[in-house]
Amino acid sequence: GVLTPSLKLPLRTSIVLMVAIRTLLTLVCLPVVALHAFQLSTILPNIPVVGKSVRGSGKMSSVPQKKMIATVLQRDVDGDFERGRDHPSASVLMAKRPNEAQDCCLQDLEFYERLVACDDPQLKPHIKCSLEVLADALRLYGTERCVASYNGGKDADVVLHLTRAAVAKHCHDISCADRPKLAYFEDPRDFEEVGKHVKTVVDEFSFDMRVCGANVKDELTTIVNETPQQMAFVLGTRKGDPNCGSQGAFAPSSSYMPKFMRVNPILDWSFGTVWRFLREFEIPYCSLYDEGYTSLGRVDNTAKNPLLRREDGSYGPAYSLKDFSMERAGRESKASKGVARTMEETRAMVAGAREVSLLVVGDEVLQGKVAEENSKHALSALRRHGVEVRHVSLVRDDVAEIEAELRSLAAKSDLVFTSGGVGPTHDD
Repeated sequence: GVLTPSLKLPLRTSIVLMVAIRTLLTLVCLPVVALHAFQLSTILPNIPVVGKSVRGSGKMSSVPQKKMIATVLQRDVDGDFERGRDHPSASVLMAKRPNEAQDCCLQDLEFYERLVACDDPQLKPHIKCSLEVLADALRLYGTERCVASYNGGKDADVVLHLTRAAVAKHCHDISCADRPKLAYFEDPRDFEEVGKHVKTVVDEFSFDMRVCGANVKDELTTIVNETPQQMAFVLGTRKGDPNCGSQGAFAPSSSYMPKFMRVNPILDWSFGTVWRFLREFEIPYCSLYDEGYTSLGRVDNTAKNPLLRREDGSYGPAYSLKDFSMERAGRESKASKGVARTMEETRAMVAGAREVSLLVVGDEVLQGKVAEENSKHALSALRRHGVEVRHVSLVRDDVAEIEAELRSLAAKSDLVFTSGGVGPTHDD
């Protein structure tokens, strides 16, 4: 249309000339188009397909996989893609991740979307806060230096699945396909059921897990020394746990441990929130929790929670516990293992106590027949010595209630004082 009027050529000649120009352009451009087609064919089959079914769940992912594809294609347009399979993004998506791992990445992205879309008023704010903490950790430390500590317990299961969702979103945003890194501290005194659960979870989700020995300090030192830059460990610590103290979402390791950052995404979660999350999202957990255990330690210091014992002698599941403060009622505290101590050792333990609890026992106190004066005296004396009293509890003259409350307080405190309202009586 431009050439014909300006050159004033006959119509037939103009048509022949245009056909010749089109043919010439086709011959020149065809190799370029073919090269691009080859390059795309090496990448696209290895990127998860939009809407692909996840492990036969029947649910279709609405995660915008086009964004990941577009990122690679944009690099192609910008001239970065010159060697086909040698392109950095292509190597991440293809060479580092087999199809099974890619399926897990897509499954994790779908799980992330489910978490974000959760409208449960009791879960939504906790999930949002936890994912934000994990997103910050991954932004600061990356997937290589952010390791989740996994022990197969309920809190660890919550953290693990929050982490896999956060890692999937992080990797999606930067167009990579890393799997979450885990550290499992294996102790021969652990329950056999816990070990089986850990193996099942790792196999199902293709996690990158490092199995360590039972000496946590030594193993952490080894891991930290292997990494030139500072590391972060994602933990299942919650407020009220024996070792929580005044930790925040990010807390430097204790002075006696190697240097790393502790990341606590579920710090504000309660026992009830943990179980609501596990059941709402159908997260697999250790079978012991269905047999009456509410808190898992080692075989030698863990028993079924007495508050879950039914009249027929059986036990209810952990999630049926009504009083969340009694979560550790089946656990022995570090200070109550029945080990004989010398008077000097006992005095040293008492002198080092900084957080204590008081347990007052007696029907007469709860019925108002006797004024309870012992705790008032103890609070005044302890305050003078700079000792913080964490809890004061009143219980009836009931052996099961006394045992459960004593175990609960011992798990939270350095020292527990017990007292009867009228002093020792025949039933003590």
